[in-house]
Amino acid sequence: MNKNMNMNKNASPKKPLFDRRGKSGIYSVVLSLILLAVLVVVNMLVDSLPAKYTLLDTTAEGQYEISGTTESFLAKMDTNVTIYYVVPEGYENSILSSFLERYVSMTPKLSLKYIDPLENPAFLDKYPEFDELAEESVGDYVTTYLLIESNLRYRVLHTGELYTYAFAELGASGLSLEEASQIYEQYYYYGIYPTEDGYCFDSGITGAVEYVCAAKIPSVYVLNGHGEEAFSDSINSTLSDYGIKYSQLNLALESDGIPEDCACIIINKPASDMTAAEAAKLSAYVSDGGNIYLMTDKNAEKLTNLMSLTSKFGLTVEAGTVNEGDSSKHVAEYPGHIYPTLNSSHSITSPFLSYRNAILLSNAQSIKVEEVNGYKTTELFVTSDKAYVTVSGEKGEAGKKVLSAIAEGDDGKGKFLWVASAALTNDGLISSTQSGNLIMLFNMANTLMGDYISVLPEIESVSMNEMRITTTETDVNIWGTILIFVIPGAILAGGLGYTIYRRRR
Repeated sequence: MNKNMNMNKNASPKKPLFDRRGKSGIYSVVLSLILLAVLVVVNMLVDSLPAKYTLLDTTAEGQYEISGTTESFLAKMDTNVTIYYVVPEGYENSILSSFLERYVSMTPKLSLKYIDPLENPAFLDKYPEFDELAEESVGDYVTTYLLIESNLRYRVLHTGELYTYAFAELGASGLSLEEASQIYEQYYYYGIYPTEDGYCFDSGITGAVEYVCAAKIPSVYVLNGHGEEAFSDSINSTLSDYGIKYSQLNLALESDGIPEDCACIIINKPASDMTAAEAAKLSAYVSDGGNIYLMTDKNAEKLTNLMSLTSKFGLTVEAGTVNEGDSSKHVAEYPGHIYPTLNSSHSITSPFLSYRNAILLSNAQSIKVEEVNGYKTTELFVTSDKAYVTVSGEKGEAGKKVLSAIAEGDDGKGKFLWVASAALTNDGLISSTQSGNLIMLFNMANTLMGDYISVLPEIESVSMNEMRITTTETDVNIWGTILIFVIPGAILAGGLGYTIYRRRR
């Protein structure tokens, strides 16, 4: 018995399966697994949130900025719209993609899909604009588009339309794709190329969404019944290329007056006068927010009722034709073929300032401009101070003459634009100006009518020119101290305190 007792005394005590250090390690592993599980769940929840909450615009230049105008418009949308980003895989623009994801998250009525035209050309067969897109090969430059579609209609946007452009050598900036292309064609021989200087994602995409959601689209009408000159085949062809469609309007036969969907009326060189009743209808049309684009040939002053219409907007014509006395402002030996000076501040004419002698007018008349109540009148084309008017061979006094002007309603609605020369629709002069006259014709028309007139306030583009984040030396010192000393020191102190606490337990 004593022997057994001695054996029990000499036996080693049984050790626990885990000591304190082992238990601490197990707790750490379990805690880490729980934390990892929580992070996975949180990540899944965040990933399921709309992009407007997860893609925050922290860029200095506001690359992903969505305006209050757009937010208000999207909040009231009641039409389903799909935005297709037509781009070969791997060539997506990351900034545009992020913007689109944030944009469509603003409302359940919007959805975004990516279409690779090289892998899925059949999808684009029903859209004539994409006839050649599927055949394009991927190279240094890839053409990409946004197709924005509802059950009513669709619109195709070249992604280049979502930027503004600048020519540093020419001092030009904030240009649209069309304006930049025109200037590039003039200067590319000299190695002058445009650069992107701004984003207009918000305005471009919102305008297209508004267009495809609109219940009705305004139309363009060309007045007839007064011997108006028809557009030539070349102009009609270009109109078709621009997607501009128009209908004929005869006010004498139109018992209901001017159609409600009329966005603009074009009057092209009438040969005979309209009636007083027709002039009254046109005047009321502009007063109600309509737009008129008038082009007259010489002797317009003889069209009494038409002139009574123009006078309501502060515009009257002087009898005779204008000749330019400055030899640098007219074709050699032809003082009646005038290169007018263009208004540098108006959106109609400012894109043409980089061109020399871009516009050529002939048989022009002088427009007298005065302010009238309710309208702001702006001169668009003018001569030098040496110009004069010839009436029946007699030369008038020299002085600046106005050859084109626009009257715009004080409330921004209702415009009356007049070019007192038939040159913009003359095929010969269009050719002489390398289509400068034709481009001006469409620029003026689009200012008045466009293919759709938005009811939204203008959304400004975002400049790329302020992308740097500037910091002072004080900022650098403060943040350097925080990042190098304060934060590491706080972590070290916390760890040291925890270690001392555990040892004293």
